[in-house]
Amino acid sequence: MSDFLKRIYPEFDAGGYHRANGRVAFFTRLASILPKDAHVLDFGAGRGRFGTSESPGARVHTDLTGRVARYAAFDVDPVVLENPDTDDRHHAEIGAPLPFEGNSFDVIFSWMVLEHVADPDFYTSELDRILRPGGWLCAGTPNKWGLTGIAARVVPNSLHVRVLAKLAPQRKEEDVFPTTYLLNTRSMIRRYFPPSRYQDCSYFMTSGPAYHGNRMPFARLWMFYNWLMPPSLQPLFLIFLRKS
Repeated sequence: MSDFLKRIYPEFDAGGYHRANGRVAFFTRLASILPKDAHVLDFGAGRGRFGTSESPGARVHTDLTGRVARYAAFDVDPVVLENPDTDDRHHAEIGAPLPFEGNSFDVIFSWMVLEHVADPDFYTSELDRILRPGGWLCAGTPNKWGLTGIAARVVPNSLHVRVLAKLAPQRKEEDVFPTTYLLNTRSMIRRYFPPSRYQDCSYFMTSGPAYHGNRMPFARLWMFYNWLMPPSLQPLFLIFLRKS
């Protein structure tokens, strides 16, 4: 994948990531709002697959290990108990309360998780419960009306593994999960985290080409489509909410 991206982004070798890397953009902003001695939760941490797939240059920005007082992980999949990136790991079945006391965290973040949440009423309430006043809720997720979000909803969940095997062959089958897209627009976020209680600093951004099967024409078409789209239709939704 890296050799393919170098053909598109000449800056790739200067750090091992490209200018449209949304994950680096997200964590760079996240680092700028981390309070001193922060207690941080990675919601939907999974097995920590990004830690093994990112370049060392990208990890400089995305790895929070040793930078906060507490770095906890949670997931409904027990594989999170094997996550090597965090200090303490927690698991609960779908629909069970999050195993944390109220007001436990200064920052809660998730990366590519909200599009899989099937019960937003329950989980947003739980996140609100464990987030301290003044704390930040941050997430990177596909925009429902971006190219990725539209394609994911057109293709049935039952076919996602088969389709991604062709368009994103580096994606392992165990890392493909059903999508719901119930928390992936600005209006949805404001419904569950109302402006009366949360300052909304969220925005949309473009991202590098994805799901192109390492074929240059598809990658160029992806980039051209995103270039045409206004900000509200860009593929990546970066959510930054501060609890009052």
